[in-house]
Amino acid sequence: IKEIYKDKFTVTDTIALIKDQEGSIHEIKMLQKWPVREPRPFKKKLPPIEPLITGQRVIDTFFPITKGGTACIPGPFGSGKTVVQHQISKWCNAEIILFIGCGERGNEMTDVLLEFPELIDPYSGKPLMERTILIANTSNLPDISRIASAQREV
Repeated sequence: IKEIYKDKFTVTDTIALIKDQEGSIHEIKMLQKWPVREPRPFKKKLPPIEPLITGQRVIDTFFPITKGGTACIPGPFGSGKTVVQHQISKWCNAEIILFIGCGERGNEMTDVLLEFPELIDPYSGKPLMERTILIANTSNLPDISRIASAQREV
């Protein structure tokens, strides 16, 4: 790392400069354009070691999730999938919450936007919204746009 800048930025501003092994300097921006269907490169995949304590005993006991892992909550309309997502987001021991609400009803995402700033994070004492990233694409939009937004944002 050659330089890291501290200021308020837009997604197109350079936030850091990195020097590679050949001596070339690369600008790092917050916006990175990448094809939706092309996987991002990585050097190695780390094994899941540390459990994600969700704060929901039934999930922690019967369906444990590891930090850095993924989970899926399938079910029909009105079965409580969003309620489970809200509870995990509120009470898990993660540093950052990435809440993806693609295909959610608009009022459910509104509930998140209204409720999360009011909640105090039990780990930091600050509003929960300070460690939450929301990706939303409501259910009234076409399937392909919901899929593309989820793939693009993550």
